Amino acid sequence: MTITAKLVVDKKFVQNITLSDDPGETELIKGMGGVPETDMVAHTFGTVGNWEVMYVGSQPKNRLVIGKMPRLSDATKKRVDCTLTDQQSEKLVDALEILWTEFGFKM
Repeated sequence: MTITAKLVVDKKFVQNITLSDDPGETELIKGMGGVPETDMVAHTFGTVGNWEVMYVGSQPKNRLVIGKMPRLSDATKKRVDCTLTDQQSEKLVDALEILWTEFGFKM
């Protein structure tokens, strides 16, 4: 099965990305425009409600808005579709960037 995530670049929605419902690091990295050979991990930028925002080091302006990773104790180990609108995805990314900047994170 597949899910849809949203790619936001420089705080603007760019496109929907189709991923498997249990994506591995390589799939997440490629979805953000990263290179698996040099980007070793897809980092969590922040989690709000049912949504996770991710980034890779080589693409500092790219953010992937995706269904939150399930807990290990959850019966189903799959992510869900990102049902946020394009504008909601942009606002989520912007809010997290404001929060991180406020606490000294350099982007």
